[in-house]
Amino acid sequence: MHESIQPYIILLLDDNPIVSDLMQMTFQDIAHVEFLHPKDFHQFYQEEQKFYDAILIDYHMPNIGGIDALKQLREKFGSQIPVFIITQNERLSTKILCLSEAINDFLHKEMPREEIRERVLNKLRKSRDPIIIKYEQLSLDLTNLECKDAGDILSLTPKEFLTLKLVIENKGRLKKSSLLELIWPEQSVIPSTINTHLYNLNKKLKTIKLSIQSGYLELEKTNIQI
Repeated sequence: MHESIQPYIILLLDDNPIVSDLMQMTFQDIAHVEFLHPKDFHQFYQEEQKFYDAILIDYHMPNIGGIDALKQLREKFGSQIPVFIITQNERLSTKILCLSEAINDFLHKEMPREEIRERVLNKLRKSRDPIIIKYEQLSLDLTNLECKDAGDILSLTPKEFLTLKLVIENKGRLKKSSLLELIWPEQSVIPSTINTHLYNLNKKLKTIKLSIQSGYLELEKTNIQI
């Protein structure tokens, strides 16, 4: 594969765009970082649930505090997703409060980017080891970035791998708008682009196919018997 695979999707809740840029640079080759400003938190909380591999939360924010956001995100996404608190506060009372809410680690704002990256990656690897997600005869190895259909290894581009990952994690049905947002972030995509993307991916698949129905991307079984 000639472009970097971004197998992880990280949610960053922070009011500082500079921090967003920093995290984008830190994880650019291995993760898509979705930036959420605290002023938009309530609307985000009410929206249809998405899938994230990790959540990063700023401790000090306007509109909502880091601990309150942590509690609500745990309620929405469950306790399995690694959660990190970003802080400049080294007080023991702050650490105890955060740890009591079952955070996975602290990320100090003065940490080198390399340390932030390794701290997060360490938790991501542990949370995924070993994790293979499946749909019918299709399986995705999220640790080794390998896709198999009916036991045969498929050679996928990074965007194709991520497309299948997102659809499988959403039980075979994903909003087209969500796919566009996560596969082509901050890009204007014309309809022919996604059609070509799905056409090329479907040529590689054997036992299932992807189609767009009423604004949703859906997995469908083929009639091929393996």
